[in-house]
Amino acid sequence: MGRDKATLLFRGRPLIQHVSGLLLAVFADVVIISGCQGQYEFMALPVLADAIPDCGPLGGIYTALGHAGGRAAFVLACDLPFISQELIEYVLDFPIQRGALPPSLRHSDRFEEPAVAKIPLQNGQEQPLCGLYSQGCLPLIENRLKRQKYKVLDFLKIIETVRVPMTPELAFYRENLLCNINTLEDYERMCEGNS
Repeated sequence: MGRDKATLLFRGRPLIQHVSGLLLAVFADVVIISGCQGQYEFMALPVLADAIPDCGPLGGIYTALGHAGGRAAFVLACDLPFISQELIEYVLDFPIQRGALPPSLRHSDRFEEPAVAKIPLQNGQEQPLCGLYSQGCLPLIENRLKRQKYKVLDFLKIIETVRVPMTPELAFYRENLLCNINTLEDYERMCEGNS
């Protein structure tokens, strides 16, 4: 894109302020995880450096879980402008069917809890950077980062991934709910359809 997406303006504020505001309405502990220190000084939030640099979003999830003090971590990318507080709460509250957990992912002596992620699914598309990750994911992510396997969607294939359906029946549903910004054209379309 040629510039930092987090500082693009959306509804009069940088995207990162919009997203962090949603998170602060739900969570007491919100941090920014970035490979670039010092560029978010305008935010009144702690900024954590990637625990393992240059590993992309999976490295960010790893850093978030490491910071979470043994709790699950809700991860949200800054380039999802149409996410809502209702969506976040819906993902958090969506049930996990423990009986369906494969034996390889159940509690074992090796891990304190199963590796589980809850992520939204809309029109067949998963959005792994808007989801809840259990602490059981931490050692598995570390193993993948050491082997330079950085794709989040590939990681979701080896854990219990609860796909939370985003369907028109939901009161907060919008067609652009999970649209993210990857190009300048995406950003221009977002500004034109800013709703």
